[in-house]
Amino acid sequence: MSSNHTVLYFTQELTRLLKTAQEEWGISVESAKGNRTSPEVKPFPQSLSVHPLGPVNMSQLATEFSKNINMLREILKRFRDSLLSAANCGPQAEQHIRKYIHNLKEKAQITGILTDTQENLNICKGMILDACTDYMDDSHLTMKQVVRIAQDHGTGTLIEKTAEQIGTSRTNLAIVLKLIVLDVEFEDTSQQILKARVNYGSETLQDPNVDNLLTTQLQSRNFKLFRKNFSALHKLDEFCKTYMGNDFFFERMKSLGTDIFSIYERERAIVQDDTSRILTHGHGLPLNNMDKIGPSIAFWAPRYVILETNWELTVIKQILNRGQMNVMHDSLKRFHRLWITMEESHVMNVFLPSNTSYLLAGDDIDENLKQSFDVVPDTTCANIASHITSEPSPPLKFIYPKKSATEGATESAYVHFVAWLEPAVYVSDSVARAIGNLASIKSRGHIVSSMFDSSNMIETVSLEKLLIQDAVPNPTLATLSSSLSLETRWEMQIDELSPLQRYSFASHGQTYARKVDRIPFIHPVDLYEAIKALRQQLTFNTIFQSIFNSTSYRPTSHFAHSEETMFGENISSSINIKVMTQEPPKQMLLTLELPKQPPLSLQIVILAEDGQPYVMTLQGESAEYDRKMTQVLQLCQNVPMLVRWIWKSMLNSDVAADEDMSDANIIETSDVQPFTLEELKELSDDGVPKKDELKEILKRIGARW
Repeated sequence: MSSNHTVLYFTQELTRLLKTAQEEWGISVESAKGNRTSPEVKPFPQSLSVHPLGPVNMSQLATEFSKNINMLREILKRFRDSLLSAANCGPQAEQHIRKYIHNLKEKAQITGILTDTQENLNICKGMILDACTDYMDDSHLTMKQVVRIAQDHGTGTLIEKTAEQIGTSRTNLAIVLKLIVLDVEFEDTSQQILKARVNYGSETLQDPNVDNLLTTQLQSRNFKLFRKNFSALHKLDEFCKTYMGNDFFFERMKSLGTDIFSIYERERAIVQDDTSRILTHGHGLPLNNMDKIGPSIAFWAPRYVILETNWELTVIKQILNRGQMNVMHDSLKRFHRLWITMEESHVMNVFLPSNTSYLLAGDDIDENLKQSFDVVPDTTCANIASHITSEPSPPLKFIYPKKSATEGATESAYVHFVAWLEPAVYVSDSVARAIGNLASIKSRGHIVSSMFDSSNMIETVSLEKLLIQDAVPNPTLATLSSSLSLETRWEMQIDELSPLQRYSFASHGQTYARKVDRIPFIHPVDLYEAIKALRQQLTFNTIFQSIFNSTSYRPTSHFAHSEETMFGENISSSINIKVMTQEPPKQMLLTLELPKQPPLSLQIVILAEDGQPYVMTLQGESAEYDRKMTQVLQLCQNVPMLVRWIWKSMLNSDVAADEDMSDANIIETSDVQPFTLEELKELSDDGVPKKDELKEILKRIGARW
């Protein structure tokens, strides 16, 4: 029996699959065994990432597990049949069984020794390579790493042509996959990597931007990114060979990238070059072949990041170069992004034919496509220009496969697109389910779909606790729970002239949460719907963290009601605010106890359609004041800044603070203007204004002192 067709081999494969998945999930082996928790791993429930939108393709993992278990079952079945056959040998049955078991033990021992030896040789090989690092020049070291990465992916053919063989001073390494070839060339004399080139076998797919990207990563010895890109190429190459026998999937990826850029150009014309609005309201910004091969989309950023970004000199320039600047600018890395590639699917999916764009250029599709495809409108473009003109723009139109299209479709495969979130996003369970529905999670088998069942979440941690984990030193479930209670205060004083703001969290319910790393999808329309849900969640997370963060954390603070003199009046030294969340990321409630004013209750609503926060008072008729508060919060996405604006508006009101006055009169502040974009550029990375910088900002604010 072959060494790779034994019980030992398949149990080792199962162990390897589980270990790899644990590493992706961030679960240490020790904590999984229940012995101890690694200090590097935060003690949060494993269910946060162990779901269909986590870092592991659960469909593929389930398939691999089933395949190995079936092989184990087959081996054990043959073993059972052999024992039954030996048992039927009459008086000599016991002798036959003993001999058979003895032979099995010898084979298992030999196989075990060979396996251990192979593992030790691999370890020694890695140690020798690492030990030689200091004695290799950069080019030879890089070539060795490339070979190592190729071998890790099971690539069979490596062709190295030395300088002597070629008759030049250059050495070539060709990594031959099933359809494509990756050529790496370096100069012996200068010891420099000269070029990395991907040969697709088709001139129409040749992309110098991809070649430049891989070359740059090898020259800078960024092997982590190179490995990720090589894995993406290797996966597409396997799909092409398995299903089509040509470069179909490479062509589909290139077509998708072209569509994404075409949508951006159309939206840029609509918003009159207000690129930041495309980031937050449109289909996102195309970042093709920047750091990673293929299409990427920047789809959201906090307001303070948008204000700090030099759009003309960095973002626009890099986007318009369409991947020619293959190293992503640092400002773009602060945006939330999606990197799109492909992976295995549990169900058969239909793709558009080659040389057919997802984005419909005209009014109707070709007659040959009507049997299997429909035209689906997308209204994002129609809404994006609402701040410029009341005239809606015509919607985009996409070619979308019909539900019955899988029957007899030639461009079908157990493959789908997948968008990797950079960085991953904490979302409420309801948002995760909504994205899962777009990704057709329910059709991917019971094992996968059942992972969204909240009854299976034995250990839970709320979304609110996850959002404050970086604010609390040495976070555990216990310390996070105590930090979000009425007994713990979170304090913020924006400047010396405004009152201290004291926050407490008053919600008692638990919001189930998930960590979303990747989104499987079939069509760009589904991805854009998921982007809307993510924007709503990210806006909620940013507003929540503007209150609860490392700057405002005061675990030993207590309420103080001392009186101080300010502007000739005795007023309370603090503003006390209770915070409640309702169906995150949809709503948040604030109850403000302001100096010499009755309590003010505010409701913050974040709409899924545009991902923007809207503020409403829960008492009195104050539509104009609601509009101004909404404008302030949308400009800064920062609750302490909003509270400070409310305090100043009341302080400057010409109406006396009389208890008999209506709320509408108390908050009549037509002379108080919200912050301008320029006045908010000094916001720090955690969304909280820096004191020294804010003093200068406050001088420029239009409100009276």
